[in-house]
Amino acid sequence: MCGIAGFAIAPQSPVIADKLDALQCMAESLILGIKDRGSDATGIAIMVDKKVKVYKKPIKAEDFVKRTFFQKFIKENIVPGIKGVLLHTRAQTKGSPSDNRNNHHIIFGTVVGVHNGIIMNDDYFMRKIGYLKNGEVDSQAIFAGLHKHVSEEKHPGGMSMSDAMRKVDTALSGSMAIAAYSTLVDDNILLFKNRSPLSFREDTKNAMLVFASSKEVIAQAYEQSGLESDNSIDDVMDGCIIRADICNSTVKAIRSWAGTYSNYGSNGQEEYCHYI
Repeated sequence: MCGIAGFAIAPQSPVIADKLDALQCMAESLILGIKDRGSDATGIAIMVDKKVKVYKKPIKAEDFVKRTFFQKFIKENIVPGIKGVLLHTRAQTKGSPSDNRNNHHIIFGTVVGVHNGIIMNDDYFMRKIGYLKNGEVDSQAIFAGLHKHVSEEKHPGGMSMSDAMRKVDTALSGSMAIAAYSTLVDDNILLFKNRSPLSFREDTKNAMLVFASSKEVIAQAYEQSGLESDNSIDDVMDGCIIRADICNSTVKAIRSWAGTYSNYGSNGQEEYCHYI
């Protein structure tokens, strides 16, 4: 079990104009809100000015947020030009936390992402798509697959993140709640859920989309940051892809669905996966 959280935000959000302190507070509240879901490592990635800044350490969230570097990191990067934040707390499965390559955020090529769940056929899948693993963690297969399909498809502009997620989902066996961002598609953040918890709020007042492993974490982050929203907090359904489209003054949640057929089982055999 791991925890994921974060937000996408429009460049012209009123929060960026007037309440950057509240946004920084929200990031810290979200990461502490998911602390009980994993204490082996903690990480934050901030997408700002078409760059991705990542900071991760093999320590629990309570210690992570107290570090001087973390406070400096969010103050220097949660600034005008920000498009989003991805957060993760890790409970070790495959790959030692002492090797920081196994901790989240996972960076593979053009894609950075966070994952809660277990992938059973990650080694087979990596061989199938022709990539070497950098570390041992199973989550790497998800983001390697997204990178491959977004960057290597032989049609103009590559494949969309949503279409890439459909391909990756049908090829992998296991469970996942993920958030991902590609530098090739820098106007959206992708969310996907399959058998692992994920909730979100499409916040029209503040031109944001906020997500976390539970509704309670999101509600608490709003309360502690002082931000207000009239929009409901909803659970993401299994098999649902949410693309947070970041426009100048809005963030829209575009929903679509993954397929129900898995081409590659844990032993390389075809198998069916059921989605509710």
